[in-house]
Amino acid sequence: MHQIPQIVPVSELRMEHVRVFTMLSKGPVVLAQRSKPTAVLVSVADWDSMAGELARLRRIVEADRQFAEIRAGKFIELEHLDTALAGN
Repeated sequence: MHQIPQIVPVSELRMEHVRVFTMLSKGPVVLAQRSKPTAVLVSVADWDSMAGELARLRRIVEADRQFAEIRAGKFIELEHLDTALAGN
């Protein structure tokens, strides 16, 4: 479900921060300065969720990269591992 952006002037944040922070329960709040988006406020719960999702996606990308290297033949077979480690 797509939410309508909540846009608040920075000056309003200074004067009514309690109300603006309450708005976070409905989703992110875009702070505007001179009518231009300047920053986004998110709740700690939303931030933690996004950071966790980003970490999960980075792990997936890294796993895909490693599988691509294996498919390209860039690996050491187990029986040659000792020799390869001794050479480094």
